[in-house]
Amino acid sequence: MQSGSIKRDPESGSSERIRRFAGLHPRSLFVVQWRIFMIVILIFLLLAIPIICSIIKLNYLHWACTIGVSIAFSIDLLVNLMTRDIEIVSHYEQVGRSVTNSLTLQQHQSRYLRGPFLIDLITCLPLDLIPIPFSELFLFLRLLKLKRLPKLVRQSPVLSFIRREVETFLGVGESFMTIFMLGGIMVAYLHIESCLLLLLGKLTNFAGWQVNHGQVQYLSPFGQYSWALFTAIGNTFCLAFIPTDSLEQWMTVAFVITGTLIYATIVGTISSFSFGLDASGRLYKQKMDEVNEYMRYKNLSDDIRRKVRHYYEIKYRGKFFEEATLLAEMNESLRQEISIQNCRELISKVPFLRREQSDGRDEQFLGRIATALRACYFVAGDVIFSQGQTGTDMFFIHTGKVQIIVNGNPVANLGDGSFFGEVALIAQIPRTATVVAVTSSVMYQLVRSDFLIILQEFEDMRQRINRIYQERMERVRMEEESKKLVEASIRSASISSVQPEAQDEGGARRLSLQPPGIGAVHEEPGMQDDHDLFSDEEYEDDDDDDDDDDDDDEDEDRYSISPEPAQGYRRRQSAV
Repeated sequence: MQSGSIKRDPESGSSERIRRFAGLHPRSLFVVQWRIFMIVILIFLLLAIPIICSIIKLNYLHWACTIGVSIAFSIDLLVNLMTRDIEIVSHYEQVGRSVTNSLTLQQHQSRYLRGPFLIDLITCLPLDLIPIPFSELFLFLRLLKLKRLPKLVRQSPVLSFIRREVETFLGVGESFMTIFMLGGIMVAYLHIESCLLLLLGKLTNFAGWQVNHGQVQYLSPFGQYSWALFTAIGNTFCLAFIPTDSLEQWMTVAFVITGTLIYATIVGTISSFSFGLDASGRLYKQKMDEVNEYMRYKNLSDDIRRKVRHYYEIKYRGKFFEEATLLAEMNESLRQEISIQNCRELISKVPFLRREQSDGRDEQFLGRIATALRACYFVAGDVIFSQGQTGTDMFFIHTGKVQIIVNGNPVANLGDGSFFGEVALIAQIPRTATVVAVTSSVMYQLVRSDFLIILQEFEDMRQRINRIYQERMERVRMEEESKKLVEASIRSASISSVQPEAQDEGGARRLSLQPPGIGAVHEEPGMQDDHDLFSDEEYEDDDDDDDDDDDDDEDEDRYSISPEPAQGYRRRQSAV
């Protein structure tokens, strides 16, 4: 790669372009082809050097090998010195900038000299030509260059293209190439083991081999390697048949490798089958291991850890499912069928969610409501919401039990099939009570935003909800006015206590603390039809009083300014 700069003569004002060599581009044709050549050389040396060093009759190849390797590695050292780091260039290419690297050639060379330069220099030196016994063993130093082989293979664009084409042609993924790579590693391991066995005999002059291994040193190079490879496979895999010549040895090797592949296939199939058994249970265990590791990392207290574990036990019940993902993959009809089956009974208990128009859309409305419900889980002691908070959702109790608390006093308990929070869903006003889970509970939550979207498709239900909303707002206004009158009366009483008491004509004292309208509930026309839809708290007296007394008690409880704890009452319907 060439780069230039302009140098201006200060006296003449003329300029002269000075060209400087900026280094070789890592994706240039020469560098790509050279690195492919080096990959071939390294794989060849991995196979050739052990054989040359271990078989005596191949010593004549030693000189040719060492001279050729020294020349190739010396050229590679120069190429590496003049080629910039491909990782840095790739980073700049990924962000869309020019391929010109911010590192200069001098900076790259300095970095290379402090890194792999020493190993490259050692592999270039023909140390195996030193006239000492077994000097050919220095050839093994050339294998230090194998450290660069994985990087060369990974960064080669030619090999990447070939890999993609093979995967596309065979219809396999990257796992196939991983298996192919592991197979190559196994072959290299058996080859090196075979050569090392012969090298041990060579270093000891085959002392004692005649008794245990026969006349191996007198065999041809092919015969020696066949015996060594058979022995290496015998050390790795179990063998029962003892061959007598090279042909039998190679036949035995083929049978051993084939049997090993079949055995590995059977083991892999059994492993896949075992993983398929209770897959959700296995995923649940992995999830709990992850949760426990997180709690240890955060150093949570034992009480919090127990609650967290209990929460996941309630949510998954020993089986891990991504329900949201599973439902998202299904069509709308299946989602509605599943949701309706789980929540039909709960929804039917809410009066204002019942649609009975008999126009063919009743089931559709039920399905939309059921699909909008979101499962939520609570451990005993969890606060679902607090009094005074502005609510935007209501809850259906599938299993479990909750307690209703008003001004710090428990007033009712709700169990399976009950619902609460419907006032906030419609009117979006502050919560009138605190709700706490008494036992482990599974609930469904209906959010106001989802509810309003559904109402846009059903005009009759939207009008009905709007009418109920107006009635609820009128009741809230009346309660606020009553509260203000009571507070004014209390202030008047406080002022009157320090003034002369007013006397009537009979001398008796008069002081009224009850404002007009508190003793009886004022209802607008049309309220009675939807009266049971949104009652704050209604209780049924356990005593068998007449209906008028029960209605008065309910109205008094409903519009009480400072409700006291309800004693001896049973809840009939809740809206908090």
